Amino acid sequence: MEDIVNGQCPPRQRPLSATTHKEIIRQALADMNTVLIAGGLTITAVQRADESWLHHNMHRLRLNWRHLVSRFDDRTMRYRHQEGFDFAFKLQTDPTQPAGICLCIYDVHFNTLEVTALENFVTDNARHPLHGKMFKYVLYTLYFYALGLIARCGCDEKTLRITIRQAINPHTLRYYLSHADFRQIPGSMDCVTRFSALEAYIENYAR
Repeated sequence: MEDIVNGQCPPRQRPLSATTHKEIIRQALADMNTVLIAGGLTITAVQRADESWLHHNMHRLRLNWRHLVSRFDDRTMRYRHQEGFDFAFKLQTDPTQPAGICLCIYDVHFNTLEVTALENFVTDNARHPLHGKMFKYVLYTLYFYALGLIARCGCDEKTLRITIRQAINPHTLRYYLSHADFRQIPGSMDCVTRFSALEAYIENYAR
């Protein structure tokens, strides 16, 4: 684990076509919906309506989503080796309002899946089916997405790492570190784990 904590991960150069990436995302979301259906939730790619909801509710959200979405779009448009993957959790009975959103970037060169932002918007509603479960569902979604990368584009699962950037506070960081063998990157509020550790975590929950 020390090598990935210190950022020493072998780079990759293999390109990922836009068509293949869209198919990987579509399948990951479909697989995740089979997990969520019994709990009354659904998952979709982030829609224009979701971005509008973020804009109109910025005053009550913890993160600066205007900046985060802008930076996310800039990175995925500017750098061909960085592919964006975003998703929103919603109630099946109210698919117009996001209950939580996550933005991710897969860096093809460094074989790194980076969570750039995530926020659960229903932390104050204990009766909501996403309450207390969003991070677990994010990890499930990343797992399905990573399986697609491995199967469809030759992603090396042995060097694939998952990074979460800028935990909002120490309590949240400690929460992340209690899952899937995430380790803190020294001198930062970031944490990282290997795909193999994520896979073991998912398999343990599936038992």
